[in-house]
Amino acid sequence: MGQPVIHKVVLFFGHVTFFALLVLSFKHTEIRTTSGDSAYQVFKWVNDTGLSIEAHRYSAIFPELAVKCFKYFHADLKTLLMVASVTHVLVAYLVFLICLLGLKAPRSALAAALAAVLCTRLTFYGPVLEANYLLCYPFLFFAMLEQNGSASISRCKFASLVVAGALTLLAHPLGWLLLLYGILFLWAIRHISAKSAVLVSSGVVIGAGTVRLLFPPTAYEQAQYGNLLKAFSGHGLAGPWRSWDFLIGHTFHFTTNYLPALVLVSAVVIGYMVRKHWIAAAVIGGGVISFLVLELVTFRAGDAAIMMDRAFLPVATLIALPFIWLLWGLRGRWAIMGNSLLVLVLFIKLRDISFASREPLRQLKRIEQLLTELDQRSIKKAEVSEMELRSRSIQANWALPFGTLLITSMDGPEHSKTVRMINTQAMAMVRLDAFPVTPDLNGFMSSLNTSYFQLPKGPYEGLPSTPPAP
Repeated sequence: MGQPVIHKVVLFFGHVTFFALLVLSFKHTEIRTTSGDSAYQVFKWVNDTGLSIEAHRYSAIFPELAVKCFKYFHADLKTLLMVASVTHVLVAYLVFLICLLGLKAPRSALAAALAAVLCTRLTFYGPVLEANYLLCYPFLFFAMLEQNGSASISRCKFASLVVAGALTLLAHPLGWLLLLYGILFLWAIRHISAKSAVLVSSGVVIGAGTVRLLFPPTAYEQAQYGNLLKAFSGHGLAGPWRSWDFLIGHTFHFTTNYLPALVLVSAVVIGYMVRKHWIAAAVIGGGVISFLVLELVTFRAGDAAIMMDRAFLPVATLIALPFIWLLWGLRGRWAIMGNSLLVLVLFIKLRDISFASREPLRQLKRIEQLLTELDQRSIKKAEVSEMELRSRSIQANWALPFGTLLITSMDGPEHSKTVRMINTQAMAMVRLDAFPVTPDLNGFMSSLNTSYFQLPKGPYEGLPSTPPAP
């Protein structure tokens, strides 16, 4: 029996969503690959000969493999950066296609498309952030459970679930929570049996424990665990909650990034309550609220905007899965209304992601202007004060040396330049929780791949301060 026409229509919009993301990833290649963590990792993918696995994120290796493949055929740097940017979206689209065409699990496929954009804004411009993979990998796991239904879990199916679960567990330390949530939800709506839910949940818990034993938490993860423990000791919960200010500010005030997610989760909880699926409604509401509380407490002291955005990103998976399952069961005018809401949300969120490029583009223009001045002064390695960067409205960032090297080298290695900020106490603290020693380009000077990067030996030159505008 074929799918209803309305299901085919919304699945078409799933393809459209990923096509739009691919266009945006191609259009904004520079700002997606030359700032922050992305600049550092992409530089290493291009420069180093072997594979570079950050923080045991083995399942995040596919974009790097794509870059290495094109590098093997001597592609230029512009092409490599484009490949790095586009492949991150292609991974998510491939998950969508496997769910839809390979596993015949259309609900999980469409939920992956919705999750890709539902809470995404600034994080689209930080593609190497591991939380991005929690918007796609879990849906392979859910698709297998969707396909299996109430049947007993066979050995072959269990092995497939182990592989799918490993992709999530090796992408992010909180991935196991999302998998357990999905299992509990599918049991609550009676799609899988209690026996299957217990068996698969046990496997997820054992898998998560094994990953933690084999790959101890990084310095950054330990710092977050410390923040969580500190919050519940003494007066740890007193004072301002910058995480709450961020969440509310980007739901109602500064932007409406999370407003569509709030609308959908409210609709889905009410929908299951109307259908008298009380347990499912409790699982959805309790799961979303619990995850938000966890992130609100952990990031209570605040962080950079993109890192705060990353903290709340996985909520999209918690909302997308039950919303699409509820939508799939609607008929008549309710189906038209529900699917129209879905298409509207996809459009609004793609628009949000596109508009979020404005400030990163402004940052890129300011950096390019600085690099033009260096070219005019024939400076290849510049050292700039923090005050000077601020006067130019350039964000002080630990990855600035890597980003500026990538930007200039796209015109050929003979044009390579780099800029670093003069060390200050403030800069010394940037991202030290993520890296025991903040990465510095000096550590790569003796091993630069001269096919892509060429910098002279010798000291950095200071750039004279720009007089303030009248």
